[in-house]
Amino acid sequence: MLYSFIIPYLRVQKGKVIFLLLSIILGVALTVFNPQVVRYFIDTATKGGSWNALLVAAGIFTLTTIVLQLNQILSVYLGDSVGWKATNLLKQKLLQLIMKRDVAYINEHSSGEMLERVEADCNNLFTLLSHFCFQVLSNMLLLIGVITMFYVENWLMGTVILVFSIVTLWLLIASRGVVFKYSLKEREESTKYHGFMEERINGATDIHTNGAGNYVMKKFYNLHDSLFKASRNSWVAGRVTVWGTSVILIALGYVITFSVSVYLYNQNEISIGTVFLFFLYTELIFKPLEQITYQLQYLHGASASISRIMKLMDNSTLVSTKDSAELSLDSPIHNVRFEDVDFSYDSNTNVLKGISFSIAQGNVLGLVGRSGSGKSTIIRLLCKMYSPTRGKIELNGVNITSIDEQALLNKIAYVTQHVQLFQGTIRENITYFDESYSDQELTEVIRSLGIGSWYERLPNGLDTKIGNSGDGLSAGESQLLAFIRIFLRQPDIVLLDEYSSRIDPMTEQLLETALDKLLENRIGIVIAHRLKTVLKTDQIIVLDKGSIVEHGNTQALMQDPQTVFHKMLQSGMEEPV
Repeated sequence: MLYSFIIPYLRVQKGKVIFLLLSIILGVALTVFNPQVVRYFIDTATKGGSWNALLVAAGIFTLTTIVLQLNQILSVYLGDSVGWKATNLLKQKLLQLIMKRDVAYINEHSSGEMLERVEADCNNLFTLLSHFCFQVLSNMLLLIGVITMFYVENWLMGTVILVFSIVTLWLLIASRGVVFKYSLKEREESTKYHGFMEERINGATDIHTNGAGNYVMKKFYNLHDSLFKASRNSWVAGRVTVWGTSVILIALGYVITFSVSVYLYNQNEISIGTVFLFFLYTELIFKPLEQITYQLQYLHGASASISRIMKLMDNSTLVSTKDSAELSLDSPIHNVRFEDVDFSYDSNTNVLKGISFSIAQGNVLGLVGRSGSGKSTIIRLLCKMYSPTRGKIELNGVNITSIDEQALLNKIAYVTQHVQLFQGTIRENITYFDESYSDQELTEVIRSLGIGSWYERLPNGLDTKIGNSGDGLSAGESQLLAFIRIFLRQPDIVLLDEYSSRIDPMTEQLLETALDKLLENRIGIVIAHRLKTVLKTDQIIVLDKGSIVEHGNTQALMQDPQTVFHKMLQSGMEEPV
């Protein structure tokens, strides 16, 4: 699973990977060659060879060592470059997948947890790619090269070292499975810890003002304790199994090399230089084995991270896009139709039951009902955040499942009561950091919405800076920015989900003016509690427990004292009677 997972991210860097492989091969060849020079030097010296021969051998050894070091630097550079490129590509893919998740999945996972998976888990993968995979390849080639040289020098020593190497690799690989479950547990505890920290830091003001500090600190201590124990167990398991096994095997390897070398030397089959050569080659065998042992710790963490990344890449929670590549919605949307739509998160609970209605261009539909009646779910189905359990949703008579998702979202603007703003300027927030808009275009849109007076009060106009989540703006001003965003896009459908529930009186009139302009000649669906907003709609649907209990012309329902909607108005738009 490991290599099949990372190969696609290496294939796009074919050139660098090839150069890296050539660098690895060169490094292995020079590493295997150098002990031969040392053996020649020792044998020549013991036999009384000339100084010139010794100087030449020393020069070759020095030159080879320098080239080997330079080549190692190149290998590290290429390995890091390939690793970062592959990791960044994976991060992009994961972020795109998160953006396509259905709402149920998003609600089940904190933003801190998602950040941990995209950032920390992917960084573990970088370590795996840049410091493990290519080193394992280099070490395996070195192992094969050294064993081959053992056979060239003496078949008995070659056979003994081959058997020893196979047993050693098998034992080290077998020890990996013992540590994996501890590494996975460590990553899970890390996710909980960082998710908790991210959410509590964002909510620091509410926590402080509501006196929840003691609870947060107690929870922090518990999570930190769990993370410490999981990390300790993972470290101990790695040291006891992998590291402990390797130490024993290395000691055994030296004993075997020494014993066989003494036997062969006494039989006059090898020289003293060859004995030293065997020890150098044995050390070269232990070097890759030691590195593999050390890097197995990264492999455990990376394997756990890949397991979690694979879960994130599971398509089961993606918004359905089957047959979505057929239509691109080139023409304007002039009609939205729900036909007998059911929806449920699971088989036990129906959130929507038999929802049917139609709305044409230039009309506004109001959705009212108590909390949990299914109002927001209708809007989210229209945005393909969910897929209907039964029935169909049509735009211009075409089933929404047959429409390209991005083309659909380009036609729809969705505004909630909590507008997402980013740290930056007013310009950056209303254009989503798109630099193609000129100042004149933006100010014309602002004034066309009737909110020029508000814009004139901004201290630095479009360059006015705001903090994270709109710090420095009121809730109503945040909604104004959302309306400007919509007007820049010129969508065919405008969806407003209780947008007025947090509006302050100072900006309410500005919003009402902007809303009239925004909904002009468009399809509008509004979820609202305020009377003024409901009066702007052309038709009303009253929902209760996922079903339509009333549907009709807004004015007609208002004037009929027997209707549920009329009684809601009398009770302050809170709940149907």
